[in-house]
Amino acid sequence: MAGDIACYDASTGKLVWRNEEFKGAVPQFFTGMSPLISGGVCYTNLGGPQNGQFVAFELSSGAVKWKTAGEGPSYASPVLLTADGSKQVIFQSQTKLVSLNTADGKILWEYATPIGTGRVQIASSPVIDQNRVYFTGLNNGVNAIEIKKQGNEFIVNKLWANPDFSTAYCTPLLKDGFLYAFTNNGRLFCVNAANGQTGWSDDRAFQNFGSVVDAGTVIIALSSNSNLVVFKPNGQKMDQLMQTKVSENTIYAHPVVSGNRIYIKDNDSLISYKVD
Repeated sequence: MAGDIACYDASTGKLVWRNEEFKGAVPQFFTGMSPLISGGVCYTNLGGPQNGQFVAFELSSGAVKWKTAGEGPSYASPVLLTADGSKQVIFQSQTKLVSLNTADGKILWEYATPIGTGRVQIASSPVIDQNRVYFTGLNNGVNAIEIKKQGNEFIVNKLWANPDFSTAYCTPLLKDGFLYAFTNNGRLFCVNAANGQTGWSDDRAFQNFGSVVDAGTVIIALSSNSNLVVFKPNGQKMDQLMQTKVSENTIYAHPVVSGNRIYIKDNDSLISYKVD
């Protein structure tokens, strides 16, 4: 939260390493990004609005593998993409998507994702499908771009934009060719990932803090006013199976699904539900 990053042994809880170079240099609402772990490397976007850094740490030692200066971080988390054999790590920084080569931190491409004025920040992480990137964020709509190599450079092609929906905090779920998420005004929606056309939207009273989870044959959506909805993946209609109030308290945490159990953390407690 304060901008320092640490690694702990999962079995013992012992501190393995810590880096405090960027401690105290944070975005407006402190650090909200989750580091990305892949291939023994930890990828992060650290710093504040004026001194952002994209940093790759060796997971075993904490040694800096590479560090690339850029704009400050948003509240989204990095993701991996492979395009024409190039393995890239994609960051949603304050006002643009930035792709870096995982090997050396070289910037491969950038794409503007403008934000509004005032306290507007992007908290929705990009979603990857092969060489496609889907992104949204408050006031941004839902968008799709495609990454292709042309000569020695990577070219970004805009595929479509749907201005009807934007998410404040929810990262869309991509399932069976459709994107599902909560809008910034508390609606569930579905967008066709191939062409950006609206599949459906549901206008019941949810809230804009919310998570959408792939649970195999069904999708689970949980909003901050504690409404849990289970529905079937369906690009044409909201095919609801169940809706229930799971807590009297506010919920901001992502639910965890394991087998027939759903674990939910509200403001005061951890709750386990069994689905029969």
